[in-house]
Amino acid sequence: MINKQFTLGALRNNCYIIGDDKTSEIAIIDAPQGIKPVIEYIKTNNYQVKYIILTHVHFDHIKGLDNLRAEFPNAKIIVHKDELEDANADIFVTGGEEIELGNVKVKVIFTPGHTKGGISLLMGDNLFSGDTLFKGTIGRADLPGGSFHRLVKYIKKSLMNLPDTTTVWPGHGDKTTIADERVDNKYLV
Repeated sequence: MINKQFTLGALRNNCYIIGDDKTSEIAIIDAPQGIKPVIEYIKTNNYQVKYIILTHVHFDHIKGLDNLRAEFPNAKIIVHKDELEDANADIFVTGGEEIELGNVKVKVIFTPGHTKGGISLLMGDNLFSGDTLFKGTIGRADLPGGSFHRLVKYIKKSLMNLPDTTTVWPGHGDKTTIADERVDNKYLV
């Protein structure tokens, strides 16, 4: 299983490469500014980019999308159906879908609240939460399409039922675990 993190751009976005180390089939999660190191890493490792998955389409998560499209024109862009603006996606999801990368399966989890169509992605015991869940806090809900009520509701309903040992890889900042967030996150206690 491949799980490589890059922290890029002025807003220190986390971008992830995930996939199957046996088949070298991967997906890129989010496309922040300063994406060049990701492209170089993929080329150095001869990975095959099957998908570019956007957790949501705020500018800091899509700034490098055109560069990725230019480098990997066969990669399909996946986004939630409610994240239409600026996405220009190939595949629209609603939540519950399974994305296959070789023998690795990635489940799409609908987690709105930061935006109307925010998604999180579960690969084994790794959760890629975008700007939904962070170490000790949650995403902003005061931007257009945001809803504090929906954000907390969907985190509790869809993420807090995951095993304690699940590692959470957020869109910004340090990783955490579901166990730690049950205890330390003031919005979820």
